Amino acid sequence: MKTYNVGMLGFGFMGKMHTYSYATIPFHYGQMPVKINLKMVCTNTAESGKIACEQYGFEKNTTDIDEFFNEDLDIIHICTPNLLHKDQILRCIEKGVHIYCEKPITTNYEDAVEIYNKISQTDTKFQMVYNYRFFPCVLLAKEILKSNDFGEILNVRAKYLSNANLAKLATWRTAGENQGGVLFDLGSHTVDMIMHLCGDIKQVNGNVFKLNDEVILKNGDKTKATQNDGFISMIQLENGARGVIEANKISQGANNDFSVEINLEKGALKFNIDDPNWLYVYNAYDKDGDFGGDRGFKKIECLNKYKEVSFPSPKHNIGWSASHVHSLYLFLDSIKNNTKSVASIEESIRVQKVLDCIIFSHEINGIVDL
Repeated sequence: MKTYNVGMLGFGFMGKMHTYSYATIPFHYGQMPVKINLKMVCTNTAESGKIACEQYGFEKNTTDIDEFFNEDLDIIHICTPNLLHKDQILRCIEKGVHIYCEKPITTNYEDAVEIYNKISQTDTKFQMVYNYRFFPCVLLAKEILKSNDFGEILNVRAKYLSNANLAKLATWRTAGENQGGVLFDLGSHTVDMIMHLCGDIKQVNGNVFKLNDEVILKNGDKTKATQNDGFISMIQLENGARGVIEANKISQGANNDFSVEINLEKGALKFNIDDPNWLYVYNAYDKDGDFGGDRGFKKIECLNKYKEVSFPSPKHNIGWSASHVHSLYLFLDSIKNNTKSVASIEESIRVQKVLDCIIFSHEINGIVDL
């Protein structure tokens, strides 16, 4: 059996999450889809690279990206800032490796199309890490929607709220220009989730905003806030359904509050990633009666009910990391079986186009058709 050498570009929070997923797949799924070797990590500092080797199992570390790309690698994870994605993806394509990339694919639609034009000429497997697709509650919602038992979608809402940018020393707000801010960071998840479940977005009317223009640094100095703190947009889906999507990091009391509601002709679905163990389902066919009858949202237990997972049992609750583990498992399975990635390059580009159109809609203060 071939051993796939894995390289990790970036070893911050997400780099560690990807590495954790490799370490835990054998526990949850019984075995790895393919045999892997954590070959090399490329980091900003030698110290973080040393930690990646000593504590997380990588063979080698470097701070030189050219040295990294000269290594014998088969799979490369891109866990770097958004602005770096395009050049790193293109180098991966040139090298002929499979790519597992943190969202968004890049910082504008034109660059995303350039990436697609190059990757479509190769056998490279590319998967975007839209991990929230891979909770059992979302997988069940997808099945219900595919069945069409509840008829056409009428309206949708998705919001992703956090309080991260309310911190006095929220230096994330000073990240380099053209990173996309919260619109790209959290908004990409809301856009992907709605299109994954409900179909393409065909129209947006968006507003992108900042809380303020200043950030206080640790030394007390003030600097300019370069990143947006959130967005809100009305949308229209391909089938004509309307809705609202939003995300921000200035919601007091919110940690990772990602909720979705989908209303249909004969039912409704809703879930919240803060508590992904449940899907709430309303069935208009349920019998009405005195004091309500059987009507109402039913709380369906989803828990750890992956068909591929053997540990822990389906009766145990699930956490945030499970979605990342399942996402990586499916990516490796697509390599093993030479099947299409579950969060494909085409889907990634469509998300990027919506994000760009929301920005343009904000700039012209009007509706934009995709």
